[in-house]
Amino acid sequence: MVREQNIRSAILRAALGDQDWAELLKSGRRLSFAKGQTIIARGSLADNLYVIESGRVEISVTLADGNKAALNQMGPGEVLGEIALLDGGPRSADAIAASTDVHLIAVSHAEIYRILEKSSDVLTALIRELCKRVRNASDMFEVKSEKSAEVRLARALLQLAAKWGRAGDGGPEGGTVIKGFSQSELGDLAGLARENVNRQLRLWEDDALIRRDGKTIILCDPDAIAVAAQL
Repeated sequence: MVREQNIRSAILRAALGDQDWAELLKSGRRLSFAKGQTIIARGSLADNLYVIESGRVEISVTLADGNKAALNQMGPGEVLGEIALLDGGPRSADAIAASTDVHLIAVSHAEIYRILEKSSDVLTALIRELCKRVRNASDMFEVKSEKSAEVRLARALLQLAAKWGRAGDGGPEGGTVIKGFSQSELGDLAGLARENVNRQLRLWEDDALIRRDGKTIILCDPDAIAVAAQL
């Protein structure tokens, strides 16, 4: 299901009116990528941006030591490849179809600039949204610079819950259900080894703060997880 907050969080979508956004999507072409397939390669030239229709996309970079650092998990309604398309530079990260096949709409560089050039108001809105993105990036690096594994994992879970969570039967007040994320993916997001993720999840299970069922995590007590995240 496409979430409206995902659509509105995209830089271009936040800057464009409904009519211009609909015009952009109409000009695009639909593409499909199998699970594990690369959608965008870091360092490649930017010729399109992509609006995700279904599936989940992992955004990551490979560090100097060869390890992967996951930056984000994106889903329906979100937009890939905005920054490189707007500044003309190479792609800043890899985008890979994660866990499921991905279906998206590709919109060309020429069509985007045709719409942007129509209004100075749109350009002003773009600047505002880019500034917000810089602030969000600062928050992300703050999470990964935190030394405590408990804090890092708690913040990663809360970020996933805010974006992917559903109300469920996790506890007296329903809890929050997060589906489809492996321990390795959680570790990539939090900057932790899988073993450390599993150890911390077991501790929270023992305290009845969460429950697990395969790749499903139920936050039985989101407030307690927020305390662990030091928020």
